[in-house]
Amino acid sequence: MAEGNLAVSAAKPLTARGGIRKAKLGTTPPTDAFSQLSEDFIRQGYVTTDAVTQTTNRTAEDEFAWGNVVVDTHETEYGQVLTFTLMESSNAETLRSIVGDENVIVTPANEEHGNLIEVRWKSGLPAKAVWVIDMLRVKGGTQRKVAPSAQLVYSGDVQYVDSTSIKYSVELRCHTDQDDVPVYDYFDDGKVAGSAGTQQVQGATFAIPSNVAEQPTDQAQDDSVPA
Repeated sequence: MAEGNLAVSAAKPLTARGGIRKAKLGTTPPTDAFSQLSEDFIRQGYVTTDAVTQTTNRTAEDEFAWGNVVVDTHETEYGQVLTFTLMESSNAETLRSIVGDENVIVTPANEEHGNLIEVRWKSGLPAKAVWVIDMLRVKGGTQRKVAPSAQLVYSGDVQYVDSTSIKYSVELRCHTDQDDVPVYDYFDDGKVAGSAGTQQVQGATFAIPSNVAEQPTDQAQDDSVPA
């Protein structure tokens, strides 16, 4: 595994539109950084340059003994939150993630109109889901973040102006799985034994992970690794 300077790296989405995917709760989450995701995992489209932020919410309290000396510290609360902003404001799959499947009605195009989307903004949280965030580490290898049971909480303003695109701010509150883990990180340094397959990203060469080569694409131009 990487050490020293090679272990210090920025991260980019695995593909321009496929960095974040979601599947229905109960779908088996991946347990490594390289396996190809099934078609159950739906891409969520472009994300703003603020990318993804992971926040650890931890509260601890000191226990005091007679004489006001601290003898122990106890964790009282712990949680993981993932935040990012989705940009594809008229993508039905993105909208289903924001407001819930039942609140997005899609009508196919016919001779009178194009493809129609009706969105119902109403109370109630969308269903919990499995979320996967795939990243390329620019000094080599891949990183996969998995939230096996996350509740999306949409909050924030939506601006409809002519100077910037419409965006949806997303907060994922990550709940624990059967092993009491809310978020997993999986790394693959890309140094496949005996493999000649490599990929160049900003001057770093590493083995091409199988999930990049085999993942189906919507449009080739959308799924190129961003510069």
